Amino acid sequence: MQIRLRAIFASLAAGATAGTDQLVIRDGASGVGTIIWQADLSVPANGGDRVQLSNLDIRATPGNSLTVEFVNGLGQARETVNGEGDIIPVGYPLFMS
Repeated sequence: MQIRLRAIFASLAAGATAGTDQLVIRDGASGVGTIIWQADLSVPANGGDRVQLSNLDIRATPGNSLTVEFVNGLGQARETVNGEGDIIPVGYPLFMS
């Protein structure tokens, strides 16, 4: 079996300091798995940025976890991640529901 990510919503809201953070999807555990997708989110002071994607087919290697996380830790910021996925048999055709 494989874990498959189908949709993701992530937001970054800054406090008094502007900055950039990186959102990553890892094939494996948090902090150590191979990064298989990434996006930079930049925010002005007291502003926000977001990523909202659907109809995805991002898969972990069979037997691995799939982790979605921010990696840079922007100070005084609020990070939110919401993902939707499923578990499929190995070899399942791409983009099949």
